[in-house]
Amino acid sequence: MQTYQDMVESFRWEDVLEELGWAGRRHVNLAQTIVDRHAAGPLANETALVWLGSIPLLFWLWRL
Repeated sequence: MQTYQDMVESFRWEDVLEELGWAGRRHVNLAQTIVDRHAAGPLANETALVWLGSIPLLFWLWRL
């Protein structure tokens, strides 16, 4: 297992961009990255997001 210092020294943004499929792109589509690519995976039939749609309810949940 790498130490934190090893991770810091070996970190490269180029690797992150490559893993996300963003390498060489000027613009990115966050919806594709965040949602669409997971829809084709093994959890495609599982709930990913739940929209509550009520600001007071969201505020109440945040206050918990």
